[in-house]
Amino acid sequence: MKNVNLKSTHVLPNILTAAGRDAWISVLFSIIPIIIMGLMIFYMSRPLERESLLSFLRNHYSSLFVKILAV
Repeated sequence: MKNVNLKSTHVLPNILTAAGRDAWISVLFSIIPIIIMGLMIFYMSRPLERESLLSFLRNHYSSLFVKILAV
């Protein structure tokens, strides 16, 4: 399987080239999903209480569901 590597150092020059002087707008639009993802991770990690995600799922859901998610 090929490793997909989307580092900001590879993507940012392409965005700047395509957008030209309006590249700052793409930076502003990228802040919104980052904040949403950060809040989702924060609220999802609160019930874990320093427990790994898989062990939390094993304790709260069926083993079949956990095996499907683990793959």
